[in-house]
Amino acid sequence: QFQGRGLGLVATRRINAGDLLLVEDSFALSRTRNAPIAQSTSELADACSKKIERGATLLHKIVFWCLHSQSDNKNCSYQDADVRKRVFDHYLGQLNSKAMDTEFLSSISQPCLEKQDTIVASIISSNSRKTEHWNPWTLLLDESESLAGLWLAASLFNHSCLGNVVITYGARKDCQFFSLIDFDGFMLY
Repeated sequence: QFQGRGLGLVATRRINAGDLLLVEDSFALSRTRNAPIAQSTSELADACSKKIERGATLLHKIVFWCLHSQSDNKNCSYQDADVRKRVFDHYLGQLNSKAMDTEFLSSISQPCLEKQDTIVASIISSNSRKTEHWNPWTLLLDESESLAGLWLAASLFNHSCLGNVVITYGARKDCQFFSLIDFDGFMLY
């Protein structure tokens, strides 16, 4: 938990330039390539809502709700910083094939149904990103292929204008984070 930034990832071991830090499939993607921001945001919100209603595991739902750190509902356990850290520890552990504590996960309250649309919009505005596609023939960014997307663990990489990671997007719309520099034990951007 970082003051004014919320949860973020911190290196717990030495990392060398070029190391792969994270590979994660998208939680949800917009449908229309190179759409105006309002359209892609709306499509992404719709895709997230549908995933939560129909296809997400309990862990994915809870991680999604934990991306929203403010609430006027003080009874929501996913708002507690320690609970959110523990949830993300479980999620990152699952990405590394570690066992989950299902009893802990089932004890976390979900947001009220009547507030979900507002919360989904807030999560997307703070945590979504645009995919990038580099044309292999021209080596230029091809905006016509871009989509809006949400990656749950990738949302923990806080923004910096002097970043120390680079993001690439795979053909399956997974995202991959690589280290740009050697570093030891500080926040990842």
